[in-house]
Amino acid sequence: VGLVFISTVAYPVAAQDLMPAVFAAAGVANLYRTEDQSFGTESNVGAGLGIEWKRLGLDAELHRTLGLMPRSVQCAIPNVPCVGAAREGFLEATMLSGNVSYFFGGRRVRSYVTGSVGILWTESVNSLTIVSSATATLSEFHESDTGLAIGVGFGVDVPLTRAFSLRPEFRTYSSVAMSRVNLGLHRGAVAARYQW
Repeated sequence: VGLVFISTVAYPVAAQDLMPAVFAAAGVANLYRTEDQSFGTESNVGAGLGIEWKRLGLDAELHRTLGLMPRSVQCAIPNVPCVGAAREGFLEATMLSGNVSYFFGGRRVRSYVTGSVGILWTESVNSLTIVSSATATLSEFHESDTGLAIGVGFGVDVPLTRAFSLRPEFRTYSSVAMSRVNLGLHRGAVAARYQW
């Protein structure tokens, strides 16, 4: 049903030299805190829709980093028995972004640069140690965060047919604005794109 609806809208728009498209992407992403550490390089998947007109492209994409694993935390209080367990790190990271691209070259293989503005949602766990006179208790708590993500990137559009193309690309995002956790994200992916 969705493809029928998209096709019904896409063909009249294409008559105006606008080329609507849908795409799916897979790759890897590295989530890191800008001041001190990386939280791992894991799989990243995404999908979106867009439109191109001459050398400009606009699209919206939702992508998610999979397989993030918080690390175990050891009790750091010397000479005091410690009870409990805790982890620190991220459980999930999801981004919704709007992207503007500018294409170089002809109608065949085209390189491009892109700028992005989006929202990065994260879920994380952190440790808490409570020390009494006889013991230390280690526990963890969950946090949610939303940051404004600003990104830049580059890639290459490689057409396989008139309507179908592959786009290997690299993007880097900073979400320190409006965020408590000061995250950045490097993402390398290949998108499969179909346009009308």
